[in-house]
Amino acid sequence: MCWLIFAGVSGCRSDPVAVFKARGFSAEVSRNPACGLIGTPGVLEVSDGHCACALYLPTQRYAGENTQLMRLRYRRKGWPDARIERAIKARCAAAEKRASRADRSRLPSMVAELVEGGAEVSLLAHFFEGSFQEPFSVQSRRKLLLAEFMENGGTFPEDELTVIAR
Repeated sequence: MCWLIFAGVSGCRSDPVAVFKARGFSAEVSRNPACGLIGTPGVLEVSDGHCACALYLPTQRYAGENTQLMRLRYRRKGWPDARIERAIKARCAAAEKRASRADRSRLPSMVAELVEGGAEVSLLAHFFEGSFQEPFSVQSRRKLLLAEFMENGGTFPEDELTVIAR
């Protein structure tokens, strides 16, 4: 179970693969059928060499923990209060760790560098339960200005094609 980020780059004056690799990313042309929806030739799978779990900044999946809701659910399961509090503490600590790791992501600055150089970057993230070659559906498409993308901290929803331009 891993994240993978797909990036379509158009209007780049240099080789996008070389640009990504120079910044320490792994970038290979994707064979996933969903990449046809991006609309640029040579859509890249961008990762840290294995997956994009450390690169993707989720906007919905881990947007904070509702501890009251967790307590209610655990109580319905019959858990004792001490166990509930340990579980909540562990889950919140894991969420904070994910958030701090996401803060160190270099992907937003990489996208900014490409867009400032005149390129248009299309991003699509998907959480795979199996093979990275599994087809998946894209729920929607939206266009963002680079300033909006950076203002949002470089986040974009999963399974939504996000096109970033000047």
